[in-house]
Amino acid sequence: MAQTKAAGDLLVEQENNFYLLRTTWVIGEGKNFVRTMLRLAEKNISPTVVNDQIGRLTFTSELVRIIDHLLSTKAPFGTYNATNDGPLESWADITRRIFKLAGRDDLTVTNTTTAEYFAGKDGIAPRPLGQRHEPR
Repeated sequence: MAQTKAAGDLLVEQENNFYLLRTTWVIGEGKNFVRTMLRLAEKNISPTVVNDQIGRLTFTSELVRIIDHLLSTKAPFGTYNATNDGPLESWADITRRIFKLAGRDDLTVTNTTTAEYFAGKDGIAPRPLGQRHEPR
């Protein structure tokens, strides 16, 4: 997966005029991680969630705003990194926050590793684990 992504980036960067928008953990309308965790809460399920993938949610509404800004201001072509603000967190941390905001502090979130979570499952794309520090 990482090689395919890198190859795509290199291909786009060969063009003269391009915007390449890099982002993380996109949340929008329809099925998404937040809604899945809320459904589990409605069913009184205390889930096991990976805690070694670290990142930040990015809302589709913000991506639209960023794309509009790039186009309307005729920003210089190139690669842009965009996510929402806030601390870098694991999926397990985010689940705890979702449960707290939903008033479901009574549910427990059990940490697991990505390797443990996907053990024995075929066709799973590698997941970057990330780090808990801000990029420079």
